[in-house]
Amino acid sequence: KDSDVDLRRLIARSRAVSCEALDILSGDTELEVRLGVVANPNTTATLLTLLSRDQDVEVRRAVAGNSNTPPEVLEVLSHDQDVEVRRAVAGNSNTRPNSLEVMSQDPDEVIRHRIAGNSNTPPDALEVLSRHPDYGVRSSVAKNPGASLSVLESLSRDTEEWVREAVIENPHVPPDLVTNLYKVMDKNRH
Repeated sequence: KDSDVDLRRLIARSRAVSCEALDILSGDTELEVRLGVVANPNTTATLLTLLSRDQDVEVRRAVAGNSNTPPEVLEVLSHDQDVEVRRAVAGNSNTRPNSLEVMSQDPDEVIRHRIAGNSNTPPDALEVLSRHPDYGVRSSVAKNPGASLSVLESLSRDTEEWVREAVIENPHVPPDLVTNLYKVMDKNRH
């Protein structure tokens, strides 16, 4: 019955459900119930690891996007054949820097955009991404707190105004760089 599925889905998402019940519900035949287990903040790393091997791609996507998923599981999911799973890994704050560096070579633009914005992305990968032809990727690098001063300086001279504005939004941008950007922008207005 649909009402039974709805009830199990609600139980799976409830913060009050026991770990034992989550364990049982993780094996449910209904996709919505398993997704409820993944979404539950009380789901253990062990259970997320188990669900990362689910046959249904939607469950793997949800695990890849869960901030409680262990880095070693994200490493495995970074090689998933489904692009949406890899996109979720690229945006997850638990993804290890070395995984992000490898993933930065993925041909998918969305993955590179998310890696450019991930605070765990290593400086070397950010430097490469700062030269990406897509201004959205460069803007994400410009906002990334891990971007080096040399990358920020380079992006402050970008031909796209959006990228230069993104440099200003970086929490570690030095005041003199902001001042120089202001002078250039002000000069272009007159």
